[in-house]
Amino acid sequence: MVVQDESTGAVHRNTGFRWLWASNALQETGRQFATLALSVTAVAVLGAEAWQVGVISALGLSAYLVIGLPAGVWVDRWSKRPVLVCTELIRAVAAASVAVAYIAGWLSVWQLMVVAAIISVTSVFSDTAQTAFTPAIVGPSRVSKATARIQSTDTSMQVVGPALAAAVLTRLTAPLLYVFTSVTGILTAVAASLIRAPEPREKGVADRGDRVRPAACRSSDHARHERPHQRRRRRLRNADRSRLARRPRDDRYPRSASFAGKR
Repeated sequence: MVVQDESTGAVHRNTGFRWLWASNALQETGRQFATLALSVTAVAVLGAEAWQVGVISALGLSAYLVIGLPAGVWVDRWSKRPVLVCTELIRAVAAASVAVAYIAGWLSVWQLMVVAAIISVTSVFSDTAQTAFTPAIVGPSRVSKATARIQSTDTSMQVVGPALAAAVLTRLTAPLLYVFTSVTGILTAVAASLIRAPEPREKGVADRGDRVRPAACRSSDHARHERPHQRRRRRLRNADRSRLARRPRDDRYPRSASFAGKR
């Protein structure tokens, strides 16, 4: 795997990292809007009971506990860019379904629980893919700087996001906040799709062609594509080895005169 040039410049000069950084900022903003909208919609719009609000909040974080470890194994075997794009599109569709159900009069607490679980699962996969994709984008020597910048952005959005969502909530009803979450999800998917970096592969895993074809077939393919002079040189080497193998042992390894005299 070839990593992008990392000889000079800060991480923000890397085009791929700028797109990753933008997608992360949009993603975290959408999460903060969705978190506030879930609680406000459940209490103010649907009149949910305390245990129902608690279940919604728990489902919003339960995916990290339930599938955190297996998600890391799965994402390590998948291409990272499609994971980032698909998870954000799924989150956008799930958030938009709340606004559509509210307008149509179908919204219920159970739908909010399902949406909270979906957002939690997509967050686990997108965070894991982002962490695994960062070294391929910025290079191994600048991973710490890139991670620090992403973490600082997350912290800023966790402070600014709820305040911004509350300001929007004063002009819109809570279910319509999901429209903003859906829009940020689509923009995040677009930003992630614009990242141009080689995909990291799991160590010890061969290419698909190497996995399905035996070594003898790969050797024959290599020999078939050799140039004529390379083929003649290989045949001469094989012939020399065959003649050497047929010679008597004493001829192959002659004793020195001093050793023979001692005997």
